[in-house]
Amino acid sequence: MDGQWVCGCEPGWAGEDCRTHTQPAYFASSSYVKMALSSIPPAQSTFIQLRFRTWEAWGQLVAVTSQHGRDLAAIHLLNSHVCLQMRLHPAALTHLCLSEVPLADGEWHTVYVHRIKY
Repeated sequence: MDGQWVCGCEPGWAGEDCRTHTQPAYFASSSYVKMALSSIPPAQSTFIQLRFRTWEAWGQLVAVTSQHGRDLAAIHLLNSHVCLQMRLHPAALTHLCLSEVPLADGEWHTVYVHRIKY
């Protein structure tokens, strides 16, 4: 979006002026969000924001795949720590976990994933 402003709301808020409170979705312990894109993801950048709370130490939180499954961005919990799996075809699968802060404490947490290809 060259030459255009793009604004984002704080987690928990939405709308043109960020005054609309978002409504959380509730899932069973074996549920997660999965989105399949109908187009090729942008080659230069990826941005995902996820706000969640859980007591579960293990499990998938969100997975975004390209239409044919060749590209993947997935956020999951591994022993209470947030992890990212990322693959942009033809590159190999990359796996990254943040080990400092356990997140399965029932509190609200926001995870930001921002990938920029230089």
